[in-house]
Amino acid sequence: MAASLIHRDRLDGRALYATEDGRLYRAEGFRVFESRNAGRNWHPIFDAPNPGRRHLLGRSRMATRLLRLEVRGLLPLAEQHFVVATRSGLFHRSGADGVLSPARLEQAGDVAFPTTLAKGPEGVVIWGEYSANKERRAMRLFASADSGVSYTEVHRFAPGTVRHVHGLLHDPERSAYWVFVGDHGEEPGIGLLSEDFAHFEWALKGQQRFRTMGAFDLGDHLVYGTDTEKEGNAIYQLCKESFRLTKLADTDGSCIHSCRLGEGFLLSTSAEPREDDSPQVASLWHSPDGEAWKRVYSRPKDRWQANLFQFGSLVLPRGHLPEGTIMFSGQAVEADDGKLILAEWKTR
Repeated sequence: MAASLIHRDRLDGRALYATEDGRLYRAEGFRVFESRNAGRNWHPIFDAPNPGRRHLLGRSRMATRLLRLEVRGLLPLAEQHFVVATRSGLFHRSGADGVLSPARLEQAGDVAFPTTLAKGPEGVVIWGEYSANKERRAMRLFASADSGVSYTEVHRFAPGTVRHVHGLLHDPERSAYWVFVGDHGEEPGIGLLSEDFAHFEWALKGQQRFRTMGAFDLGDHLVYGTDTEKEGNAIYQLCKESFRLTKLADTDGSCIHSCRLGEGFLLSTSAEPREDDSPQVASLWHSPDGEAWKRVYSRPKDRWQANLFQFGSLVLPRGHLPEGTIMFSGQAVEADDGKLILAEWKTR
């Protein structure tokens, strides 16, 4: 039986995080909102730091896009306890007073702050550096054992081997973290870092089909969408034991955002400048089982220049959406830019 999306609600904001029990998080500028009933009601919980003129510039949607004035990552750890990443820093909050404190980065020097944050066992928070890194300096992984209050370097990639770190995924069965890096030549790869941070190995390295922002863990295999402007994008299945890749579906663009939805899966593709004539469209893709994928929603890129005013994207929250609630936001796409959309399935 075919199904399509119907909009349930539409408001300002950017999708940040979702939990399977119905808690949703979005940002309007640098103010973060929480819903505890799958998006029917929202209340502000804190303001992420936005110093100097950025506070005023953030009131303009185009300035926000141009300067990337947005909350990059949010990670709820426990009741009233959050870790937050912005372009200018990492912060943590413990308690209901709404105050964010800067995290300590021990002996780190200049740091490129992450786009995503990952959970590990026993309260570990782990992330990797992300920047343009034109000079190809050594990129690093950092971890916190005190729920985001302080971080230490746990792994360093050799200069020139990795442009930046896209994300990490904890795998409890392997007692390790999957590490996803980009971007060009020999740089893309998928590796494994042990839970104690003592051992790292590459599973796949040096091809665009190994370039991804993150993956779904389905027990004996991972499923991920590629993130490349160099060649066609696709969704792949990666066997954890043999590291063998199987293509599941071709997609219409680079995959940057992904999220679980009940028992199923969502990922979205982006419209970005490419080396071929692919259509400039951002789409939402759904799978009930991680193997069969179908495009369920699309929006064309808007008229503003992509490298300056951001790629066209449908931004999915990190985490796990509850069954029956679909949440995403538009970035640099027609009709949906700057809008948070709550939707559900319509069966026909």
